[in-house]
Amino acid sequence: MLSTVSMETINKVVAFSIGFIIDQVDDLVDAKEELTQMQTNTNYLLQFILICLMVYIIYFNDDLSLVTAYVFVLGGLVGALFAPNIVDATIWKIMIAIAIPKFIYTLYPTYTTIKELNKKDMYNLIYWILPLFAGATLFSLLENKLIPEEFSDRKILDRFIQLSGLLLFIIFNKSIQEKLNINNDHMKLIMYSALGWLGTIVSSIGNQLHFRFNLSQE
Repeated sequence: MLSTVSMETINKVVAFSIGFIIDQVDDLVDAKEELTQMQTNTNYLLQFILICLMVYIIYFNDDLSLVTAYVFVLGGLVGALFAPNIVDATIWKIMIAIAIPKFIYTLYPTYTTIKELNKKDMYNLIYWILPLFAGATLFSLLENKLIPEEFSDRKILDRFIQLSGLLLFIIFNKSIQEKLNINNDHMKLIMYSALGWLGTIVSSIGNQLHFRFNLSQE
């Protein structure tokens, strides 16, 4: 049986990995130029891995399942309403579809659990967890409007700013947890989400710099 520590490590790797692969697939799906055969094959392979990871997380990983289902379903709904281009590709519709049964099945139990939270946990939920996720969603929508291009110097700058913020949060997460009095379970959810976001940022920076390098060689 896996220990708590090793399972937590696996969850961190999975969270980072799915974020990284999501960004890779997003860049391939949104590519303006026609993909080469190798890029097409890579795209199909990454999408297959992404779907397998999603099924594992949603239906076989108790730690990541709930937050992932809610992020994809609610995030997909917000995207469809305010930025349809974010979720218009078939792969994102598949990812959302995978999460919907879990979302529906856990909706009432989640509501019941929230009603029974103690004062401290309710405070964490209202003043830290929900605002963080709402802020991240709003930031994504604003970024999509303000920096719509796939590759640019200002997008590279934006990614490095996000990277710096995420690394600072991850490095000082224990101090932040103690100062804000966030319980361990809630902090784990925030950390997993931060690592998923970190995965997308690391991937995006790599793609941005690769594009910039190729451009300089022309």
